[in-house]
Amino acid sequence: MRSDGSNQFGDTNRYRFLPIWSVGGNWNITGENFMQDNRFFSNLALRGSYGLRGNVSGFFSPQVQAYYTLSYAIDPADKEEVLYITQPPNPDLQWEKEHIYNIALDFDIKNKVSGSVEYYNRSNYDLISPYPVSYVTGFKDVNLNWASMRNSGIELALNAAMLTRPNVRWHTNLTFGYNHNKVLEAFYTPTARVLASENVIAPVVGNAMSGIYAFKFAGLDSEGVPLFYDADNNKVHGFDLSTRDTNALEYMGSSEPVYSGGLTNTINYKDWTLSALFVYSGGNKTRLDPVYNYYYNDVENISKEMAHRWQLPGDESYTNVPAILDLDKQYQMQVQGYDIPYMYNNSDIRVVDASYLKLRNVTLGYNLRPEKHAIRGVGNLLFQVQGNNLWTLAHKRLNGRDPEAMIQGTNMPLLTSFTLSLKAQF
Repeated sequence: MRSDGSNQFGDTNRYRFLPIWSVGGNWNITGENFMQDNRFFSNLALRGSYGLRGNVSGFFSPQVQAYYTLSYAIDPADKEEVLYITQPPNPDLQWEKEHIYNIALDFDIKNKVSGSVEYYNRSNYDLISPYPVSYVTGFKDVNLNWASMRNSGIELALNAAMLTRPNVRWHTNLTFGYNHNKVLEAFYTPTARVLASENVIAPVVGNAMSGIYAFKFAGLDSEGVPLFYDADNNKVHGFDLSTRDTNALEYMGSSEPVYSGGLTNTINYKDWTLSALFVYSGGNKTRLDPVYNYYYNDVENISKEMAHRWQLPGDESYTNVPAILDLDKQYQMQVQGYDIPYMYNNSDIRVVDASYLKLRNVTLGYNLRPEKHAIRGVGNLLFQVQGNNLWTLAHKRLNGRDPEAMIQGTNMPLLTSFTLSLKAQF
């Protein structure tokens, strides 16, 4: 147990210091008397812990945040220094806190299969984030401890000696992790525009913190203009995006993986070694790149999806890609306050499953022993050829884009590479 302090929090010691503590225990079950005749488990132990810890965010401060700059009047030579206040003070800003407990079972079966199964539960509260306030205050938001969420899940690690022979050995390692994230408390509900925005984390109670929300696409009308369902399930060309009625949107799921893991197989035959690593991730969603705009030009790259756009009456029965609207139709939609391209690009038909299975790595090696090469002063020579990112299985609507890279915020796929190496012992 200890007490941590930080001057990034409130003006009093009450908020600057936080007691951090943890308690844990381990029960070696195989050491008990009732396990003396056991021949199945080489090791069996139960462990667990419970504690409180805090988090210091480097992006927030209880003090006034401001920056200096130069202001230019009509005459460029007439300059003056100005101070912009970007954040009001909050003397009550506190630590972000997390209560965590876990329980795990470690096991070893006849020295052939070993591993662990663990359940954890992390409750985060007093989370800091900008909170919208009335513009009458002179600010658009203020930093507050205003949200809480919970992460709970299971982690599995398994190691197995699949085959053990004098010249042949086969070992397998499997990992699996499952995490359920849920917002427990939030002081406000974001607007439909904010919720449906890309790369925006907007908490809604009952859903994942990094949830994806989308407008409910209802097809194309007879002129190829997108239609959407509003909060009352009516087909409309648009609606007020400042609404906070979450019924106007569809919750598609988390943008963060719900489960992930890997599988490694290593085979040794005499002096040869072959290993392969598969990784997988799933249960999450991602948005496709925006494709629809009011305006296009001849020097701009356009998605090939637009080749399948609505062009003639009746096409609405065969395609979901909208027509390129003429100026009159664009003006008509904009006068009514409808942001159709924004709603279409952030609709449910532009959200796909981001699960994937990858062959991350394959390595083939040969160990040349000293008695075989007879090079004086040199021990083992290890020749290796390795390939990385060799194969990916993902949703076909991604059209070859890497879902792992998209989760990380980029469309640049992980490159396939090959390496040839030689390691020598002297």
